[in-house]
Amino acid sequence: MSEYFHNAWDRIKAWFKRSQAIFLARLEAAIGFVVLALSVADWGPLFSTGLTWAQTASIGAIMFVKGIITEWARRLNTVEVAGQLIPADITPQTVKAVKEIKKAELVSK
Repeated sequence: MSEYFHNAWDRIKAWFKRSQAIFLARLEAAIGFVVLALSVADWGPLFSTGLTWAQTASIGAIMFVKGIITEWARRLNTVEVAGQLIPADITPQTVKAVKEIKKAELVSK
């Protein structure tokens, strides 16, 4: 059972390219999308936020766009090596070393 969760967690990290910045950017974009989608409903009878529809929609739209820009900025000048984003301006020897480390990790599993 532990192996199942370990493999599942590795697949989740791979979806975010093992980058916390991309994880936070996608989370922010998802939350912004949900806020934007929910802003069309009239929630007044349930609770009052003191915000107008336009303000709520603006907050959601800004969060969504900011998340997309953050992910784009994180990916800028990077290359993907063995499922992980690394700076593009590093030496070829470093890229080779990262590939060897990843290969050794796969062999040890």
